[in-house]
Amino acid sequence: MSKSRIELIRENELQQEAIRLASEALDKASAPIASNVAQRHVYLATSFKQRDDLPVTASIRKMSDTVVSNLAKLGLHEPVSLRMLPGRWWKANTDAAEVGELREYGCGYVTLLLSSERLAEIGFEVADGPFDDWANIEVATAMLKESKGKFWDACISNRPLLPVVIGTESYAGYDNAYTSEELLAALDDEKTIKVYSGPYDTKDAAHYRLDVRWESPE
Repeated sequence: MSKSRIELIRENELQQEAIRLASEALDKASAPIASNVAQRHVYLATSFKQRDDLPVTASIRKMSDTVVSNLAKLGLHEPVSLRMLPGRWWKANTDAAEVGELREYGCGYVTLLLSSERLAEIGFEVADGPFDDWANIEVATAMLKESKGKFWDACISNRPLLPVVIGTESYAGYDNAYTSEELLAALDDEKTIKVYSGPYDTKDAAHYRLDVRWESPE
């Protein structure tokens, strides 16, 4: 009897976990590095099979044909190290237990938008990407959810659709130091957001960047 998709996913997760533990042991013996992407040997490839051209401690994220094509446009070909793509975003399949949706591993998966840094920690199949910051609503939402309680120098406008239609509400855009939650609420209300900088730990820090931007517009 052939193995089910869930069984194959579970086997791959166990292999990846063994690789992760070995990689962490090596990392602890070396000098600390700030980024998770820099710490871990995580690569994008078209198969989970071991490769002679990768480190023994390498952890593989299987990429779709779409990702292969997108990376080729950037001049990148497998295996591609996530170290080369810091700060990018990916649509990836992740075990549901990793995000608390199920209690046991291997029982199901969810599709999430993950940063390169987060993909270095979880995920097994990459369906789409890489995306730049604020590339679309999905990416913007994922970025804001990863920065809960933070502040941004941003603008919220009341009318996302152009051109102007006679009789509709006049355009109004408001710059402010917004929280991630306020920007998420604006997206839920189908408003347009434009983020200039952030995230910041305090509202004062975001306000300062806003003031600097107003005084010295590019």
